[in-house]
Amino acid sequence: IGGGIAGMTAALGIADHGYEVSLIEKTDHLGGNLTWLKHTIDGLSCEDLLEDTITKITKQPLIKTFLNSQIISCTGYAGQFITIIENEEKQPVTIEHGATILAMGGNEAKTKSFNHGADNSSVITQKELEIKLDDKTIDPQKLSSIVMIQCVDSRQEPKNYCSKVCCPTALKQAMTIKKLNPEAEVYFLYRDMMTCGFLETFFTQARKDNIIFISYETDNLPQLEEVEGKIIVNAFEPVLGRPIEISADMVVLATGIIPEFPDSLAAMFGISQDTDGFFQEAESKWRPLDSIKEGIFACGIVYSPGSVPESISSAEAAAHRALSIISRPTLSCSQIVARVRHSLCALCQQCIDVCPYGARMLNVEETKVLVNEVMCQGCGACATTCPNNASVLQGYSGQQMLGVIDAVFMDILN
Repeated sequence: IGGGIAGMTAALGIADHGYEVSLIEKTDHLGGNLTWLKHTIDGLSCEDLLEDTITKITKQPLIKTFLNSQIISCTGYAGQFITIIENEEKQPVTIEHGATILAMGGNEAKTKSFNHGADNSSVITQKELEIKLDDKTIDPQKLSSIVMIQCVDSRQEPKNYCSKVCCPTALKQAMTIKKLNPEAEVYFLYRDMMTCGFLETFFTQARKDNIIFISYETDNLPQLEEVEGKIIVNAFEPVLGRPIEISADMVVLATGIIPEFPDSLAAMFGISQDTDGFFQEAESKWRPLDSIKEGIFACGIVYSPGSVPESISSAEAAAHRALSIISRPTLSCSQIVARVRHSLCALCQQCIDVCPYGARMLNVEETKVLVNEVMCQGCGACATTCPNNASVLQGYSGQQMLGVIDAVFMDILN
């Protein structure tokens, strides 16, 4: 789900192994953020990457692309999902599939801070700057002073996380402007510079290009005022230890990234979102791309803010995780799974409500609670909830349990 670079990369990764893929995109085109991104800070051409990837998608006969399409419902489990979409012709289409990869992406967060959007074309965002530099709406030769303000509405509630791409993007734009107009003064107001790994070299280069970096604290934010058609930026310079004024032709805001992950879609697939609205992984270290529901994976920005190369890497990893399911003729369950002693079951359905994996269901025809052993992960929540001791975990021998009890008592005695 999602036709950005992450979704397309994941689709190609699966189709190239000989499996059919349905690529579902809600807009009328593929590409996501690559449709407006032109290049990365390290020189990667986003336009070439997008053109090459779309060409591969078009030529891959195992990939069926649905544009202008919406998800209506999804039922089932790993190996046997049934998803219904509304296609471009507003007709329902049923897709049977073994795994699901969520790659809905994200976008630049909107903001009203610093009077952005209040009929002031001199206060724009980094995305708007990228677009305007490309279409020549902004001519760097006519700019004498530019102020870039980082972490706008970010790294504080309600968006208390770092998007990781803002600092490299702002550095890229600042260095581009300096290259086209060496006489332009570029000021960088930041809280912390997040140029991870090898990107630190660009921070060093930017300082060599005479880009001026000024840090600020959250309790003393920069302030803007307009005086005779000029924007005056008031800030506190910590090295000088006093307030300063910067007369700017343009102010550029870095507002961070938010995921495009509606609550309705998360509920439809039976998966969770974290406190910031991103995909909630099953386990950050061992299963970082898996959802708690078996057979559903995520990649790209909906999983976590990241650069283009990071989105591609997560998509390739998600494709391999999906292949681990669809490449097998049968799916094996864990040795430790729950079962139901039907003679004791009162059909109260409490076990169904507490199961975090959606592995239990009430079969109305048989009047029984059934367990999907592939989805069950042996957590034991059902066993602790059942008032009649009808839900139990199998896979533990009596000798094992007595050994655990002996270990507990030995620990107490010692």
